[in-house]
Amino acid sequence: MKRVSISVVASILLIAACGCASRLPSGTGWARRSSGDFTVFLTNTVASLGGHVVNERSTKEITGMWWYREDKYGVLIQSKKITYEAFDALVKSLYGEPKEFDNGQRVIPVKMVGVAIWYSPKPYGLEICVNKAMPFQ
Repeated sequence: MKRVSISVVASILLIAACGCASRLPSGTGWARRSSGDFTVFLTNTVASLGGHVVNERSTKEITGMWWYREDKYGVLIQSKKITYEAFDALVKSLYGEPKEFDNGQRVIPVKMVGVAIWYSPKPYGLEICVNKAMPFQ
């Protein structure tokens, strides 16, 4: 009877753990899914990686669903529900003017806010990469 109970509990824990991870919209791997106030998620993520807000202006709240994956260098975020335009306006209001590239990619450099915030439109939605400052930057 104990073996049955242990295997049932183990099965439930495995199902619960697998349910917390889902595929990134790009199909490149597994990530955590989250939803709600993306503005709070972004500012908390930037702060946790050593960055800071430059402008304290009030910003329009962005709500939606996103997927994210963390590693020792930072966080990769992808979303189908948050538009490039809305995110661009949010970044400009909190962190200043980004550097623009021809392919639509933009970046807030480490020197401005303490982390690098890369973002670009993708066929599956929006991709954001928040990188910690490296010792050589």
